[in-house]
Amino acid sequence: MNLYYEVIVKDRYGKLLAHLKQPARSWLKQWNQLIYGGMSGVAQSVLDTNGINRTQSVTYDLLNILGLAGNASLGVVAGSGTDLVTINDYRLQSQVAHGVGAGQLAYQATEIIYPPSRSGPECSFQVKRIFVNGSGGVISVNEIGVYGAITSSYPACIIRDVLVGTVNIPDGGSITVIYRVKAVA
Repeated sequence: MNLYYEVIVKDRYGKLLAHLKQPARSWLKQWNQLIYGGMSGVAQSVLDTNGINRTQSVTYDLLNILGLAGNASLGVVAGSGTDLVTINDYRLQSQVAHGVGAGQLAYQATEIIYPPSRSGPECSFQVKRIFVNGSGGVISVNEIGVYGAITSSYPACIIRDVLVGTVNIPDGGSITVIYRVKAVA
């Protein structure tokens, strides 16, 4: 299974300012634990985004990543941290909060583009979220990731990437983050 990310930054008028496409190398320990628990039916003890061990639900919300608009606890997330990714990361280093105040981005709903597309021996799907900058200043993003449910109450960081360079979102602008999960036969 392969993972890729795409980052698109636009100004308030829709003018393209930056477009990055990179292979992601960021599946974290929590991803493997949640997948194993779901497949085996044996609940795992998984670190949530606060660093607290939580017992995984194997029957409810397993890996739900559908963060609604304004929900910065599930789905695609953005941050300003620059620490290198390690398998034991359990959150973004410095997540940008949801909102329209200084240093904040307005989190739109996370979307899962369905159905998966097939092309020859490949099958893929996309996870996408748009963040809008209404803060009055420039917001710098260096890291992105995905938070998925351990249970209905607790999220885990399952993907984290540090971008190849800082992207700056001007006031009134937006950043779109797309993860593409691809299986190849």
